[in-house]
Formats: sequence, structure tokens, C-alpha cells
Amino acid sequence: MILAFVPSAAIAYLEVSTLKYRQLKGNESGCQLAHASPIIFIAYVLLMGLETTIVGLTMYQAIRHLRFTKSAWIVSFYRDGLLYYFYVLGISTANVLIPVLAPPSFSNWLATPQRVIHSVICTRVLLFMRELPERTSPLNDSIPLSNLSFAQRSRAPEETSVRRGGGTRSSWVDSITTL
Repeated sequence: MILAFVPSAAIAYLEVSTLKYRQLKGNESGCQLAHASPIIFIAYVLLMGLETTIVGLTMYQAIRHLRFTKSAWIVSFYRDGLLYYFYVLGISTANVLIPVLAPPSFSNWLATPQRVIHSVICTRVLLFMRELPERTSPLNDSIPLSNLSFAQRSRAPEETSVRRGGGTRSSWVDSITTL
């Protein structure tokens, strides 16, 4: 990871130092990117290499785990992880090609969507874990996982007042305190 992070940070610094902006014409305020070095694609190539290495090692582990377990949790975890990798690989590939092939104003065009996709995918993994009906360990089916619990919001949009300790609180706050 250090082998990819340090060069990527140096490349990002070099890329930011080459950014040149110009004022917008007319009555509009602000600025527009006029020049950017395409060097940032190297950072995305390093990221793709790191992610591919991690997925390769994970798939090696998956082959070993899937021989000994029939757990729906572990099968789904590896299957979804591989699918999510291909989503991220697609946008990373676009982030490699755009700085080289597109005009300078598009050099970081997909950087924010890539961050969003990473966040959405990680959130999806957590939500999937929340919805699991099977609460057993992925390595040993006889060891229960720790309880992962979330507070439930009340269905009514209005607050329902409840007297506890002399104060009033909404019902969803009460559900958090009873966990």
C-alpha cells in the first residue's frame, strides 16, 4: 500500500502545481481550468494496480474459504466484492483515459464520481451485513457473530411525546436508548 500511496501523493502534488486557471469571459464570475498536466493518470494506474492486487489476493482466499463453507454470507460477500471491483475498475479506467485523451478541463472530471462509487459500494456492504438473516461466523459456522443492531425510527413523522425522567423525547430517541 505504501508503494502506491507515496508515489500517488507525489504525482498529485506535481499535477496540482501545473494547474492554470483563466477568468470566465463576459459578466460571469469565477474561473475555468485552462491547463492541467495529464500526469494524474499515473496515480490512477497505481490505484488500479493496488486494487487488482488486493482483489487477486482476496480471490485466492475466497477459493480456500469456499471449499470449506456453504455459508450464504461468505459466498455473497465474495461474489459482491468481485462485482463491486469491476464497477470501480471501470471508472478507474475512465480516469486513466480521460486526462490523456480529453481536453484539460476534463482531467479530473470523474474523480468525484469515483469517490462516490467507493462510498456507495462500502455502504452497500454494510447494509447487506445489517440485513443478514444468518448470524454465524464466516470462518466457523458454530460461533455467533456479535449482534449488529441499528435504531428503528418511528413510522409516524410527527413526534410522540413520552415522559421519562421529567422530559419529553421523540419515539425514535426512545428506541435508541432502549437498545
